[in-house]
Formats: sequence, structure tokens, C-alpha cells
Amino acid sequence: MFNSLIQFMTDPLGFMKACAENGHEITRHRMGIKNFVFVFNPEAAQEILVKRPNIYVQNRTIFDRIKPVTGDKGLVQLEKSESQIARVKSRPMFAANAMEEARGIIEKYTEELLQKIGPAQTINVTETMTDLILRTALRIFIGIDSEQMVAQIGPKFLRLNHLCGLRMRSVMPIPLVIPSSENREIVKLRRQIRELLSRHIAQNRSNHCSTVTEVFREDSKMIDHCMTFLFAGHETTAASLAFTLLLLAQNISYQELIHSGNVEMTLAIYKESLRLYPPAYMLAREAVSDDELQSGVTDEAHSFKVKKSDQVFIGIASMHRSPRFFEAPDSFVPERFLTKLKHPFAFLPFGAGGKSCVGERLAYLEATIILKMICQKYQILPVVREILSEPLITLHPKSYQQIRLELRSQV
Repeated sequence: MFNSLIQFMTDPLGFMKACAENGHEITRHRMGIKNFVFVFNPEAAQEILVKRPNIYVQNRTIFDRIKPVTGDKGLVQLEKSESQIARVKSRPMFAANAMEEARGIIEKYTEELLQKIGPAQTINVTETMTDLILRTALRIFIGIDSEQMVAQIGPKFLRLNHLCGLRMRSVMPIPLVIPSSENREIVKLRRQIRELLSRHIAQNRSNHCSTVTEVFREDSKMIDHCMTFLFAGHETTAASLAFTLLLLAQNISYQELIHSGNVEMTLAIYKESLRLYPPAYMLAREAVSDDELQSGVTDEAHSFKVKKSDQVFIGIASMHRSPRFFEAPDSFVPERFLTKLKHPFAFLPFGAGGKSCVGERLAYLEATIILKMICQKYQILPVVREILSEPLITLHPKSYQQIRLELRSQV
């Protein structure tokens, strides 16, 4: 039992892949002292996320471990009515005028990055995208346009994010109240980031209703919301863009479609990257009462009994590579997103239902702008043969992977 738990926490992607390949789209494992239910079925995912979210609540075993980086009461952590109220409050940040303002910010910072790269350069793709997206997130969500503040907050936030990712994957993490060396670092980084954010907010009141600091101005947990939007605003987009650039380096013909201004194909390329390497590679829930899920294999439906306190994990990465829903599931085929998918819940890079990602629209906007600007100026060449990933809080490319950018001829 504990061996299975160690296997899952050590290699969640490999463990869930093995479960899915056994042919069961919902399966239960006794791991440690709890029952774990793994779901690789879009119909069941829809029931969990949309139809009965009151039964399948956030898994506190997982979510409590990332509180230092998301805030105790930030939007990621809230549930039920608190979550809905905060989501309604956040809507101005994603309205049309706010998206247009975000477009200008993204274009400005991307152009500055491309100017630094020059005519040709080999870059660490994860590091480069993380720096760019974190900078845009600080500006869009918090209103920080100071390179000094970015330099102060950025490395601390990324380090805290990494430590919380390791903590999430730990079988038995040491409680934060116990002053181990790692816990002391987590507590210190959390305090320093929150102090920097509080100082900035006190000194720089924004008139833009599209920032977290204005939308949640009267909220006692505003700093928690700042932490949430910094985390969510850079984490998934930076990782997914890094994966997309690595894939484009291996599939040069698709770069030409982006270069030509084919917006529909640019979006399809990004979605195919999200399918192959979904940053949110699993969604963690816990059943608060007994329930029954319906799972189907081809045309045959089966029921699966879920018990109260079952730990329920929707295996997004495995579902995205299911041959039932995607032909040649391990191949890079962006054209599949130019037609209707076999099941709308077979592709869930941003989740679904009341806890889906509120920034989905911004993520698509940011990705398409950055991909277009890079491909219009550069040809992306491969440096690595194989794309390697690492699942922490979200799925990342291994940090050392590179691509080479070479200036296109201006003929």
C-alpha cells in the first residue's frame, strides 16, 4: 500500500499512465491509509467538475501544501460561495478593455526580450519564458513596471514555487511549524514576497480597475489574491509556452504557418502543446459523500462507486493522450483542433466548472501574441532531441533544455 503511494508521489505521470493503460478509465487503489480513485474518463470528469462539484471538493492534502505560494485565502484556495464571489469580483480583469491593455503590455515586453536576443542565440527555453511571463504577470495583475521590483520579487517567487512543488510531491512533508531548513526558507520567502507586495501597494495606488489591487481593494485577503494571480498568471503560461517552442523546434513547418499570420493554426498549435504537455496534469478532489460515476468504454457504460473520503484524481495528462479520443495520441498534430473533438471534456487544460481557470482567455491571448512575435522574427531550431518534463505543482520542461533562435532573412 505504501509502496504504491511512494510510486505515485515520486512519478505521478508514470503511475497514472500505467493505470490508464490497464484499460480501466476509473480505478481505485489503496495507498497508505486512504483510497485513491483515478479518473481517465471525460464523462466522469464532467460529473465531478460540473454536475456535482458539491460532492467533489478540493483535496486539502494537496492544496494545503501550496498555500505559501498561492496564499491561504487566494482564489485558488477558496471554495463554494467564497470562490464564486471572488470570481465575480475578478471579472473586470478579463474584460475587453483589460485584454486590450494586456495585449500592449505583452507586446512591449516580448519586443524587449527579442531585442536582447539579437540576431542569433541559444536560450534556456524554460528560464526565458518564465522571466518573460512573470514580468507580464507582475505588470498586468499587480501594476508593477519597475525592473528593480521584478528583480526583487521574481527570483524569490520562483524559488518559493519550486519548494512548494517539491512539498506537494512529498509523501510525508514536515509541517511548516517545525523549523527544518526547508521550512525556514519557505516561511522566509513567503514573508519577504508579501512584504514587498504590501509596500508596493501602499506606495502605488493604481487607477486601473483591471489589477488585483483595485478589484480586491477592500478585501482583507488582497495579498493572498495577489499571490494567487502571480502564481496562476505565470506558472501555466510560462510552462506551456516553453513546451510549445520545444515542439516547434522539432516541427519547423508549423513555424511557417505562424510566421504567415495564420491565427487559427497558431491557436491550434498552442492547444496541441497543451494536450501533449498540460501544465495542470491532474486535478485533485476529495469526495465528501458516497457517489456513483458513470464511465464508458466505447459504447458500453459502467458505474463506479465512490466512497466518502476517497481521494479523487482526474488524470488530465493521461486523458489527453487517450487513443479513444485522439488518433495518434502521442504525435504532434495541431490540425486535430481545427475540427470538433470527440468529447468536449477529453481536453481540459484549464479545468472546467466552478473552479476552472479564470485566466484562460488571457493565457490564449498571451501565447498567440508571443508565438507570433517570435516566429515572425526568428526561426526556431532544435538543440535537444527529446522533450523531457517534470511534474511539480504543474508540469514543466526540465530546466536545462534549450532552443536556438536565428534571425530570419529579410527578403
